[in-house]
Amino acid sequence: MSPLSYRSFGPVLAIITTLSASVALAGKPEPKVSVRSTGSGEVEPLRYQYKEGATSKQTVRMSTTMAIAADGLDAIPEMPFPLLIITVESTVEKVGDDGVVRIVGKVTDAEAESVTGVPDEVIETAKRSIPTLEGLEWTLEQDSRGVIKDATLSRPSGLSDEVKQMVDELEAQLTASVMPLPEESVGIGAEWEVTYEVEAEGGSAEQHTVRYEYTGREGTVVKLGIVHTSKGTAPPFALPGLPDEIKVEPKEAESESKGSGSEDLALPAATTRDMRAEAVHHYEIPTPEGTKRFTVTYKSEEKVTLD
Repeated sequence: MSPLSYRSFGPVLAIITTLSASVALAGKPEPKVSVRSTGSGEVEPLRYQYKEGATSKQTVRMSTTMAIAADGLDAIPEMPFPLLIITVESTVEKVGDDGVVRIVGKVTDAEAESVTGVPDEVIETAKRSIPTLEGLEWTLEQDSRGVIKDATLSRPSGLSDEVKQMVDELEAQLTASVMPLPEESVGIGAEWEVTYEVEAEGGSAEQHTVRYEYTGREGTVVKLGIVHTSKGTAPPFALPGLPDEIKVEPKEAESESKGSGSEDLALPAATTRDMRAEAVHHYEIPTPEGTKRFTVTYKSEEKVTLD
């Protein structure tokens, strides 16, 4: 039985999208921004300063592993998934008189690379499905603090079944590349917290908290320390080799992502990140000996660079 089967690849794509996201579902209440400390020295309001025609290009590299542990059974060791590389180009299409900015983002390149230890079946699935993300496009309207006023997504034709779940998650978190800025003036050393709720698969609510530390600034580039945590219900999981009549019941889930990054306040989606994340999903399954619990743990390393 290989846990890295075709059926387990889809949830990993959804995990990647969730761990990469940083703000709330369009249509939900605005994210709540709370300043924990205004920092020291000179303080000033942080605001996005986009101009029409400004562009950026960022590349996301995500490596992921998965491990399964069950009551009374030996843990299945940590196993890798293919390296995912996705390039996004963003353009400021319009700056309104009211300060609301329209930004268009588009996936221009998407690929999967082989990693030692990944079964051929999974590599082939990834290399076939990930490129179908190319052409995925979204439009965001945001104010100078990064608060999203409107968001839409346009799906390319030919999306593979394996990435449709990933796109569904992205559609629920279209503002994933925007960091909400505090209303108050802040200085170096400031800390603020962003809390929000997203609707997970199945309609359950997922609570997110992102803590930012303002560690430095070079021109329009703000440097950051970042901790992102979430709690909710685990997504559906098809345990490979399990008979169809036996149903796996998702239970609680939690994740934490830590690292550093930067944000260019003058360029759209000009984000860098160097993050390490762990997501733990809990499940229950009926057995002749009674209900058993098992966990699926995903660990990821995410690097976002500007080209």
